[in-house]
Amino acid sequence: MNKNVRFEVVRNTNMGVIVNTDRGKIVQVLINLIGNAIKFTDKGLVTLKVNRSNDELIFDVIDTGIGISDENQKVIFEEFRQADGTTTRKYGGTGLGLTICKKIAKLLNGDLSLKSKVGKGSTFTFKVPLKLIGKTTPVDGEKINVDKLIKNRKNPILVIDDDQEVRYTIGQYLTSKGYDVIFAENGTKGVQMAVNHQPFAITLDVMMPHKDGWSVLKELKENEVTKDIPVIMISINGDKKVGYGLGAFEYFIKPISADKLLSAFSRLENLANKRIRKIVIVDDDDLEFEKFKREFKNEDITIEYIQDSEFAFNKISEVQPDLIILDLMMPKVDGITLSYKLKSNIKTKHIPILISTAKDLSEEERTKLSNIVEDIAVKSKGHPLDVLKVVRDRIRQQELSPDANIPGNGKSITNNNAELTKDKNINTGAPTRKGKMPEVLIVDDDPDTLFTIDEMVKDCNCKTILAKNGIECLRTIEKSIPDLILLDIMMPEMDGFQAIKTIRESPVWKDIQVFAVTAKAMSDEKDIIIKHGFNDYIPKPVNAAIISEKIEQLFSTIKV
Repeated sequence: MNKNVRFEVVRNTNMGVIVNTDRGKIVQVLINLIGNAIKFTDKGLVTLKVNRSNDELIFDVIDTGIGISDENQKVIFEEFRQADGTTTRKYGGTGLGLTICKKIAKLLNGDLSLKSKVGKGSTFTFKVPLKLIGKTTPVDGEKINVDKLIKNRKNPILVIDDDQEVRYTIGQYLTSKGYDVIFAENGTKGVQMAVNHQPFAITLDVMMPHKDGWSVLKELKENEVTKDIPVIMISINGDKKVGYGLGAFEYFIKPISADKLLSAFSRLENLANKRIRKIVIVDDDDLEFEKFKREFKNEDITIEYIQDSEFAFNKISEVQPDLIILDLMMPKVDGITLSYKLKSNIKTKHIPILISTAKDLSEEERTKLSNIVEDIAVKSKGHPLDVLKVVRDRIRQQELSPDANIPGNGKSITNNNAELTKDKNINTGAPTRKGKMPEVLIVDDDPDTLFTIDEMVKDCNCKTILAKNGIECLRTIEKSIPDLILLDIMMPEMDGFQAIKTIRESPVWKDIQVFAVTAKAMSDEKDIIIKHGFNDYIPKPVNAAIISEKIEQLFSTIKV
């Protein structure tokens, strides 16, 4: 059913803390509430607002739908109850969803409540207590030698841990972000590999036999060749002061999450990216380019000019600048559209973007733009936000402040191996079939994952089709049979196992190549995935190199 409904997320808090709660249950409740809001809203707006009080995290799901009467609000959370029989016939459903959500809220020691007016809409408020287990602001560790960091930024990351499973898990976290990773199973080998490979950074387990992490850290810091390599300590106990005292950059307690680990690398990347040496200007007015050339003619800064925005993305991917300046109003591809594309691609998402505009922006326009780009400037000399002044101030700030732009900037990790990956994948584009690209159907309920995989598959010279769940997958292949399906396992409505069962039972579809995309692809579950009928699997977090390799292997062995 096509609806004229817009969905938006408004986050009124930036807590800077780590919360201990059941993420799965919170997601389950929010999916149900947002799904209901969309179902009962034929046109208008559905909003998810996130707020924080002193001791609660508050989610408001607000819609402009049909609303609920005062009488029905009293029974809406009871089992098998919807507003009335007419609602059930028109919209469907068992009436169990809100009951389950209410019970989950109680299990989390929280609450689920409702405010509504008939014909005006509804607001469901879901509250969960804040159980703080730490702050995301880092403790000051080792002072980083930025010159050394920049020099080593294309080198691999060294993981030193005696536990094979931990090495595998950390490796998956890092390769999913485009890093090259090397491994050492003991301290002695780790020190030697650090000397030989000069890694961008090292993750180091504390509790290892023969030579523990403290001894390894001490040895690394006393060696002139390795003393400036950032070391991230990982331990089962919390003796952080010792780690920082010996020169560790960061110290984490097991079990370690991907978010925590990658936040440390994000800070290192921000340090490595600090110095602006290469700027790309995308503007249909060549006077802007001349203005920048004059401004920086006596400095060690390279300025590339792209006049046609249609070709800008490919050029920026190739050049890998330190800063991008985009004109807001351009023919063909405008600055906002190009910004979204750049920030959604693994090769360019780390590059800071500055929007330059001659237009006076409203506060709302400025707020929306600031969610995509790093800065907004004005094409007017003498204006406080003059684009030249903004760039000049940015360069000066980064030169003067050794800690500029480090913690909590919320930006994604740089694809540290952009050039390496490009070299490796020169011939990994999927072969064409009689002039047509192979078609890949990507099925995932998470919009961010769907978008990310879509970009990766397109980079493999494939045409993509997108679906949000198993039902949409089956509807899509009824119309056109793709060459490959990348199918998420855990999805609402119809999961990946149900979808693959239907596909394999159909004489028309049974031979379609289907790869599972799952976070469950650990060693003891690989056989289960294959036994269900999948041809192969791709682990989450998704890695561009793995997808590229598997697609190349598949289409090089079958006729497409």
